[in-house]
Amino acid sequence: MLTFKEFEIIKTLMRKDAQFNADYIFSHIYFELFDGTQEVEQVMADLERKKFIVAGKLTDEAVQEMEPCKVNNAIILAAGGAAKSSKSFYSLPKGLYVKNGEPLIERQIRQLQEAGIEDITVVLGYRQELYLYLEKKFGVKLSNTPAIEKGNVVTLDAVKDRLSRTYICCCDNYFVENPFSLYEYNAFHSTVYKKDCIHEVQVKTNRSGRIVSSFTAKGPGECFYGHAFCDEKFSKRMVEYMNEELDVFRVDMMFWEELAMRHIEDLDWFVRRYSTDFLYEFDSISETQSVETLFINDVSDKMTRSICKALNCRPEDVHDVVILDKGMTNINLTFMVGDQKYIFRYPGESSWELTSKRREVVSQNLATKLGLDEATVYIDEDGCKISKYRDNLLDLSQIWWTDTELVCRCARMMRKLHEGTSLIDPEGMEFDPIAEGDRLMKLGGARKGNLSETFGDIRAKAIALRDYYRKDGWPDVICHLDWKYDNILTDGNFFDVIDWEYGCLNDRGCDLLRLLMGRDHDSDIFNAILDAYFDHKTTKAEKMHVIAAFVPMCYYWLGWLMYQESLGNNGFYWTILYYQTAYNAIDYTLKYFENR
Repeated sequence: MLTFKEFEIIKTLMRKDAQFNADYIFSHIYFELFDGTQEVEQVMADLERKKFIVAGKLTDEAVQEMEPCKVNNAIILAAGGAAKSSKSFYSLPKGLYVKNGEPLIERQIRQLQEAGIEDITVVLGYRQELYLYLEKKFGVKLSNTPAIEKGNVVTLDAVKDRLSRTYICCCDNYFVENPFSLYEYNAFHSTVYKKDCIHEVQVKTNRSGRIVSSFTAKGPGECFYGHAFCDEKFSKRMVEYMNEELDVFRVDMMFWEELAMRHIEDLDWFVRRYSTDFLYEFDSISETQSVETLFINDVSDKMTRSICKALNCRPEDVHDVVILDKGMTNINLTFMVGDQKYIFRYPGESSWELTSKRREVVSQNLATKLGLDEATVYIDEDGCKISKYRDNLLDLSQIWWTDTELVCRCARMMRKLHEGTSLIDPEGMEFDPIAEGDRLMKLGGARKGNLSETFGDIRAKAIALRDYYRKDGWPDVICHLDWKYDNILTDGNFFDVIDWEYGCLNDRGCDLLRLLMGRDHDSDIFNAILDAYFDHKTTKAEKMHVIAAFVPMCYYWLGWLMYQESLGNNGFYWTILYYQTAYNAIDYTLKYFENR
């Protein structure tokens, strides 16, 4: 009977490129096992005494000892995604994120096959149609989860008849080197040591590496991460647990590892420790950073078509693609065509809940016509947008609160936008911030509770103020609705207003006070910016109208933020700011209108 360390040395020496020396073996066992090459040499000496290594070669007896430990198959779990967890806003399922020119799931399949494992099952769910090509390309088997809204224990249960000596893999993992082998000693789960284990499950082991417990806590620790291997005994018991317990309350919402941990005292399950620079888990497409083949495979041909149509180029002309870590609702990436750099905005799924693409197209085209944004070269109602990449940008965050002339320039540009309203077709451009805020509060309330009660006072006062200021008879104008410093691009010469996703017909006060948000209503800079917009000394009536008109928009933005937070996005800073802005505006204007 081979020891574990003897087994791993023989397994390593069975590689086609194997070299019978300690340095080679130590460098090709990618998880923590030996303290150094000296220990490897000691175990190799034991193998030579047992006649498993003779004259620098493995004997037939050594190979025969490995046969009972042969891996039968692999299962790749690829059912999760935006529709399941609401963590991702991207249209691609995570297994199709691309790292170094290769989709993550393709790399895992290739690595498994290179290790000699041909029986591979991919279990699909979210956007399953995008994975179908894998069957023809790699000869894998495809299966489906019965419920993508459940935990992946349900996904595994769908293929439990294939559990034997089996690798269980996650589609979003990336291994620097191939971790798979045709032989495995016992059941294990890979782990990494993380300095901060937020959203990860930590494990405790005994001295032999057997798992004894798990828990969730912030801070440093050893975490479940990456793939696992089940031997016959482990697989048999997991099938029994799934058969007996999936109908138990909330068990079907678990990860399969959680079900295993409920019975850890009856399972011989060990850790396999990898370094954090060997095993990666990608939760978002921006983490992969390299997306070259998005433009040459059938996964994202929408991007390809948009770029080629807009720039009159071929897919192979697109190069130097880099994902930007920016945007709560979209994928943003840069690319080159020839010597020109561009930025591409691809809509994420939650953006369809938040914006109207037709309104954006109309608003963006008007901005281009008026010279407010000369960078955008393409936009369509599917949400794709291409703009010239602007270099040498000024960091407006540093001067936004002190450079009065800069913001006054924005105010004059805003007036130019509003005066251009007659150039658009107004059909479908209307926007009701109260109704839209109600809709988003309802969506967010599915996870966050009764939001209509939390924000009911702001809503009621927003409606009261709207009834008052509408009596002023101001016509609705085309608005941007999100005038802030990171939506202004300038190097001191060009001056582009970007991100027209929220463009619509609305009261000009909704636009103007967004530009002024965070400033004291009675301050000199507040009044100077108003004067720049109106091109005259602002009257009290005009000022009160502008401030009051922003309260319904505050209610809308609070709904927007509640919806985002219900999906796991942190908008706490903005939530407090809009809440305070709403009440400051209410306190400043409501008595004026009531007594007018």
